[in-house]
Amino acid sequence: MTIATARIRMLRAALLGPLLVLLSACWVSQFPFVDATNSTEVGFAGTYRNGDNEPLFIIANGDGSYLMGDNHEQLRTLFLDYGKGWYIAQYEVRDDDVTATLEQKATVYVYQLVSVAPGQVTLYEPVCDEDLRGIPGLDVSKEGCELETFDALREVVRNVIGRINDGDTDFERGVFTRVNS
Repeated sequence: MTIATARIRMLRAALLGPLLVLLSACWVSQFPFVDATNSTEVGFAGTYRNGDNEPLFIIANGDGSYLMGDNHEQLRTLFLDYGKGWYIAQYEVRDDDVTATLEQKATVYVYQLVSVAPGQVTLYEPVCDEDLRGIPGLDVSKEGCELETFDALREVVRNVIGRINDGDTDFERGVFTRVNS
């Protein structure tokens, strides 16, 4: 699956719920950068709702991974603790194109920045803009940002967190409040 195909799938899925709306822009890679060796078990699994009363479920699978999503779709998710309440969520997105042969079907990995505060989870749209151009291992195009290395992912996240901490309010975000654990 190409980055363009992943983006089209995310845009289709965006019609389904608040989590996937925030993934309409993509940080995507052909290979997983988060796995059992560096993923984090999180203490914020539970049920959340945003201001429009739309749900967000974060459900532990018991193997260090989670299902994260809404009433329509949940994606297999691994979290990487970035520190100070910030996490990188890595979602597995499988090519569900029924016309593709088995050899053509692929999994791509989509990333999102998550901040956690007591009783609250904030999901940030993964921006792909000119401020990220020039990061080694990152291909910036009109379809999104294709990450070629784990270092590129870390640098993108560092850049975006810095901009948020500096007061940049241009980032789309979804704020969800915990309703149960």
